[in-house]
Amino acid sequence: MQINTIEILGRDGCSTCSSMYQTVIDIMAEKNLAADIQHVTDLQKIMSLGVMSLPGVVINGKVVSYGKKLSKSELEKLIDGVIEG
Repeated sequence: MQINTIEILGRDGCSTCSSMYQTVIDIMAEKNLAADIQHVTDLQKIMSLGVMSLPGVVINGKVVSYGKKLSKSELEKLIDGVIEG
């Protein structure tokens, strides 16, 4: 399956959220994959996804993680899991 969008949900100024956002950009570049990658800080949008604990990760509109800082290898596993279907 192709990844079209990846959203990192977090607060403005949250270093953990910003770090995860940059890590996702790096992973996608290393894998030579293109996707719309966004750092979402709009609390209304975050709550509309049912996420109450930050940071969160949304791939292709599906919440795949929330409330936990993920390492690079954990983020890679999520991305690879979606690609492999």
